[in-house]
Amino acid sequence: MIFLTGDVHHMGSGDPDHKYLDISEVEAAVKYATIANKYGVKVTLFLTGKCFVDEPDTVDKLLELDNVEIGGHTWNAFRFRYLHYASQLLLGSFYGPRFY
Repeated sequence: MIFLTGDVHHMGSGDPDHKYLDISEVEAAVKYATIANKYGVKVTLFLTGKCFVDEPDTVDKLLELDNVEIGGHTWNAFRFRYLHYASQLLLGSFYGPRFY
């Protein structure tokens, strides 16, 4: 059995991966879920609460897809951002050490 999941952060979250996108993560999630739906694949996406406030129309498009299950990813994800920055400096990874 395969489970496809993903985190979807709001644009102001400080996620360093935003530099690789020319659209928001919510818009990317809609594209991703639409492709998965085309092939009958179900996905679970964990959205920050701020996504619902910042991009309600785009989140609605995501919610309209039958193959999408939504989970919570806290209100603002990187709340203790200083820990992520310290990890980047000390360990070379924004997301913490490998064992974590």
